[in-house]
Amino acid sequence: MRIAICDDDQDFQKFLSAAVQSHGASGPCVIDLYARGMDFLESLKSTGYDMVFLDLCLPDISGQELARHLHEDHPQTVVIILSRFDEYARYAFEDGIHRYILKNELGGKLGEALRTAVRKIRKRNVVLLFESDDGSRYPVRIHDIQYFEAFRRHVLVHTRARTIRLKTTVSFRKIDEIFREHGFIPCHKGLLVHPEAIDRFEGQTIRIADGSCLPLSRRSEKQVMSLYRRYIEELIV
Repeated sequence: MRIAICDDDQDFQKFLSAAVQSHGASGPCVIDLYARGMDFLESLKSTGYDMVFLDLCLPDISGQELARHLHEDHPQTVVIILSRFDEYARYAFEDGIHRYILKNELGGKLGEALRTAVRKIRKRNVVLLFESDDGSRYPVRIHDIQYFEAFRRHVLVHTRARTIRLKTTVSFRKIDEIFREHGFIPCHKGLLVHPEAIDRFEGQTIRIADGSCLPLSRRSEKQVMSLYRRYIEELIV
């Protein structure tokens, strides 16, 4: 596992690096240290990270801006924000933040944040093989699935890269049973959406990050909002 720590306080860098390594939740790992956000951004051109710890107050660019960049261009990376203040916490979910931890509470919350981050990384890296109705096979990571849709006698898998029409032998009911356990939310009859793909709610419409829209049934609205709030609450410690 490869981890980056981006913080301009070198003493804190060393403390956090030692704490992460001693905790053991992440297993064997390589930790890279950055004092400047632009240096970290430059590194992303050649290095991929499983997990990143970001300080909000960097000398050259805000941690919030870095988090947005990671969310848009490196969505597979788990981001943990570290700050002395909590003013950004309520907006963190919009930028795909896994955890928001106040630095003075780090000692009591780092372990849980690491454990859940590692589980999330492992789940995201699970690759499923979907077979389309024409016999083609597509390996897809769970993280890359935006939503499932029942369409006539088929199930459509809408991913970040393509839409796959599954064989008729695969029922939406079976898909629903399997993927609810992975956190997918039923928002309407024949629709199952990944909460990470949701950009915002607009009345009875769910806006997906890629710009597409899904209907939100009035019958399901209360359950959908409850499940989505639970998902958001888990992002912030």
